Amino acid sequence: MSSTKRILVFKWKYWQFQLFGWSLYLLNEISSAWNAINFNQGFALRFISTFAVLYALLELNRIFYRQIFNRIANPAVYLIIASISSFICSFFWREIRIILDAVFFNPEVKWIEIPRNFEYLSGIITGTWVPFVWSILYFGIKYWQELISERERAQKAIVMAQQAQLQMLRYQLNPHFLFNSLNSVQALIHENPDQADDMIAELSEFLRLTLRYNNRVNISVAEEIEITKKYLLIEKIRYEERLNYTINVDEEALAIEIPCFITQPLVENSIKHGLYANPNGIELKFIVSVTTTELSIEVANTGKLSTGWRIGVGYKNVKERLQNSYPGKFRFFLNESEGLVTAKILISLLDEKTQIHNN
Repeated sequence: MSSTKRILVFKWKYWQFQLFGWSLYLLNEISSAWNAINFNQGFALRFISTFAVLYALLELNRIFYRQIFNRIANPAVYLIIASISSFICSFFWREIRIILDAVFFNPEVKWIEIPRNFEYLSGIITGTWVPFVWSILYFGIKYWQELISERERAQKAIVMAQQAQLQMLRYQLNPHFLFNSLNSVQALIHENPDQADDMIAELSEFLRLTLRYNNRVNISVAEEIEITKKYLLIEKIRYEERLNYTINVDEEALAIEIPCFITQPLVENSIKHGLYANPNGIELKFIVSVTTTELSIEVANTGKLSTGWRIGVGYKNVKERLQNSYPGKFRFFLNESEGLVTAKILISLLDEKTQIHNN
């Protein structure tokens, strides 16, 4: 099911729950009132008005709850917030009912002069159950919706990881990649046998590492860096002095898990487009840093931003996988400044899926 269709289904279910719940509530209130007093025009107007006020207060709560739900993932916090918010809602509902009673039944009584005694407080507490039940149902439905969405994202992540793995295998076995690597080995065999041996060893290790994570959706930053280092070593042997690189990684970031091979397209495109713009050579920087709230992955190279970066398959692949793994929890930048082309990924660590294992 597409995300748009799923949202429409949940909205429809939400309004179904609303209609069913409020219908039961209104039937109960009307039957109770009918037995208690004569159901006249004034009472009907008061009844409709107070219900409209309650509904409006709960709709305001819904706006507030939506913001809470998007920022906090803790059922205990939901319960506390629902309790406090329901009491406040009941207070305003009680006050408005006092005003309406004064207007429709006792116009000579000023509502502000009505005593706020124990009975008044008891009425507020008693009236809390309606917004409280509504709030619990709201958070329950939202939580259920999030669980289903999370399951669909996990399934999609597995499929995309498999596709990424197939793409990696295609990179590994790409005739162009192997042709250049083997040509370099062939030239080095006569010029520098030791270096040729090193390149064969690095190429073999690179292929072995990528196959090791064949069934993994996420790997640690440390494992991702290990793969990247092997790839850069191969490219360094191929391009020699035309390629220089540095890798700087915060130690605190090493245990954080990220989508497998998410940096590979960035590094590959950085070398490809960087050397295209600067055939004489480039400097490449691979930087991973972390704060208490955000993980930063940055790949920068000397040169100019080429059109290929913006429409390339690698760029789209990275963005789609990030969107699937961290919907609304990441930012991706691609820009050129002061002779550097920088691709930067920022991932929020406030999401439960992205945590430092040592915590």
